[in-house]
Amino acid sequence: MENKRRSAFTLIELLVVIAIISLLVSILLPSLNKAKELARVAVCASNLRHIGLATFLYGEESDAWLPPFKFYTSHLNYLWAPGWGYWFDLGDYGGIQNMGHLDAAGLLTSGGSFYCPSQRVDHFTLERYSPWKTPEEIDPGVYGIRVGYLFNLWVDPSTRVRLYQRMDDLIAEKVLALDILLIPEWNAHTETGPGWNVLYQDGSARFASDSYISEELMNEPGFGNINWAQYNRALEQLEKH
Repeated sequence: MENKRRSAFTLIELLVVIAIISLLVSILLPSLNKAKELARVAVCASNLRHIGLATFLYGEESDAWLPPFKFYTSHLNYLWAPGWGYWFDLGDYGGIQNMGHLDAAGLLTSGGSFYCPSQRVDHFTLERYSPWKTPEEIDPGVYGIRVGYLFNLWVDPSTRVRLYQRMDDLIAEKVLALDILLIPEWNAHTETGPGWNVLYQDGSARFASDSYISEELMNEPGFGNINWAQYNRALEQLEKH
């Protein structure tokens, strides 16, 4: 009777298989990561569309006024720097601001709606406001709640008063809200970038990639601080897309 030998992989064959699997993983993993990031970009754009719809509903219920910003006794819609566009609630220093009015009006109440899923900076992580917490619970020692989008940033550089305060002020192609655009370390979509999701004043939202902003404007001294003319150039760049 003929002996039947049991077949088995040799060590060389196993090493070859492992090498092939490792090669496939190295090829496919970047594509998988990019697909995940594209999904996060889509969620981010959807959030901005919801913010736009809620803003328009707010205007209809508020005699055509858009959600305002008011800090202490400053006059309505005065912004010292672009960073004031992400304040949701200034706590004892001024209460509800900007997109916080959409939550207060019951138009957009989920913290996830104000969070960009690509964002990794501690100031803007989802756990900080979903479920909603008091400003003290989120940032002890800091006076309020920041969310992951900037809102209604066009101002007159000489007065720092918002240009678009009412529904009938809106111009379709102008920026209404966008991902955080202040310092390079806070950019959300680094895997697909440089780029930002942008909500325009007609309610549309789309991803705008622009190397000029990241390579030139963001590296100029004072960008995102008090140089509004410089920041306005970045908004103009995004409006070209």
